[in-house]
Amino acid sequence: MAISCAILYKKTVNEGPMEEGQKELLGVRLKEARKRDKMSQGYVSEVLQVTRQCVSAWETGASCPSAVQLAQLAMLYCTCAHTLLFGRPFQSPEVASFLAGLQISPELSIKE
Repeated sequence: MAISCAILYKKTVNEGPMEEGQKELLGVRLKEARKRDKMSQGYVSEVLQVTRQCVSAWETGASCPSAVQLAQLAMLYCTCAHTLLFGRPFQSPEVASFLAGLQISPELSIKE
């Protein structure tokens, strides 16, 4: 997982400057994930071996975690790096087209 996340992150962040809006959205998602899991910035900083101020800077969009740190954050928050970066899980075009063409039989549908 870390290798594919690192490649995606490098393409997203390191090929050019990350726009301020993108940094802020990543920060918001990082903060939401941390709060959802009831973790403090201090706890996250201890696990990732960075300062609490570093975690705060990520969450405010002042800076971005490295690719390795993003993968560690994703594991810590039980999510994928793509969700932290883009707000939705990664779905390859092949999977998306397969799911779009999938028809569920009435017997398998959820009944209220």
